[in-house]
Amino acid sequence: MVRITSALFPMDSTLCIIKPDAMRVGYKSAICHMIHIFGFNVIAEGRFKFTRVRAEQFYQAHAKMPYFETLIRFMISRSVHVMVLVRDNCCRAFRALLGPKDSNRARREAPQTIRAIYGIDGRMNAIHGSDNPTLAEKEIKFFFPTVILEPYPSSTEAIEYFKLNLQPILLKGLTAMAKLKPASDTINAVRWLATWLHDNNPRLPLICVCHEAKEAFSKKQEKPIMEFPFF
Repeated sequence: MVRITSALFPMDSTLCIIKPDAMRVGYKSAICHMIHIFGFNVIAEGRFKFTRVRAEQFYQAHAKMPYFETLIRFMISRSVHVMVLVRDNCCRAFRALLGPKDSNRARREAPQTIRAIYGIDGRMNAIHGSDNPTLAEKEIKFFFPTVILEPYPSSTEAIEYFKLNLQPILLKGLTAMAKLKPASDTINAVRWLATWLHDNNPRLPLICVCHEAKEAFSKKQEKPIMEFPFF
């Protein structure tokens, strides 16, 4: 698979659910590793246990299908792992990584996809992914109502931001560390650099406490604690 980064394919997000069948046999770590390898970043995740009501709400679009009851029973049978993923052209790229919905078909047509490797059949196919960005936003809010879904910068924009805002201060820190040579081992050198960057952050907020406020706070602290009877 080729990762596409351009103005035509901006960063967006999608919802991923590792289903009960994959959770039961312990495929979660392997699936997450595969997702990471293909460039998807996780901005929110959690383990959830569907109730029947919540499962019926999530799969409402399938309510009139003959397999609906079987689907609901399957999804409430065990906890699921849910993630919000971000990447360039995320929904389309993730659907390609998932493969066909039927795992047997996936093994014939796309044997390197997640469903081909970890799925069983059309229902127990290991993983769910949003069909499109509009549906993804709705599904993400279903599980993570407080997640802020804003346009994410493209790789080019992120590189430009790093060069403009982060690279100058990082170079100053590295130069200072090279002159002082504060530590010979890597861990202590990294700690020194982290402290230097924190102390020399040009955007670090300045806190100023006026003397009047400080004195008033001190007097308040000196007042005796009043005791009240417990009724």
